Amino acid sequence: MRDLVTKGPHCSEFLLCAIFACASKFSSRREVRDDPEISVTDECVKRGLHDREAFLSTIAEYNRAVYAHRKENPQMVWNPTVRDGLSTQSATIQLALATSNWALPIDKGPFLAVKVTCGITFTFGGLSVDSETAQVISSVTGKGVPGVYCVGEMIGGLFYSNYPGGSGLTSVAVFGRRAGRAAAQFAALSRRANPRPTAIKL
Repeated sequence: MRDLVTKGPHCSEFLLCAIFACASKFSSRREVRDDPEISVTDECVKRGLHDREAFLSTIAEYNRAVYAHRKENPQMVWNPTVRDGLSTQSATIQLALATSNWALPIDKGPFLAVKVTCGITFTFGGLSVDSETAQVISSVTGKGVPGVYCVGEMIGGLFYSNYPGGSGLTSVAVFGRRAGRAAAQFAALSRRANPRPTAIKL
């Protein structure tokens, strides 16, 4: 198997969601709303937020970075329809995990905390396959593994750092057809080489 860890620019825009995810295990209810009596932070603590102070300091650090960028770029305005350039990166403050567009301060309620679960819809790492048959290549022998095929987003080496839209479905269609054909041929040859014994009726 090829390396499954790839650096890329795709997670920086989700800092806002990550902050409200609380990095915790919530109950089956998927959202927490501000209540006049209880802050959203306190409610997150009840539902599993492990480090309240780290949570609040992360938001404060993020807000400082947003306002520092706004101070240097007063002409910029928030526009959700384009990459507006509102960022957390300025000459004075630069966050390790940058938000390069749509950076809004998190300081005016009401707030809503939403349970967020990461999901991989397209990996850049995966199994090495024969390009004609989609047969999985062994990392030990360098040869195909008999009867084992891989298609779609599980294949490694197709893209790096980014990919064109729809390419996951295209990969499934192309390599799925090739794998299906190769698997059928493999099954037919296996049946000829090892025919099933004829059942004898008594």
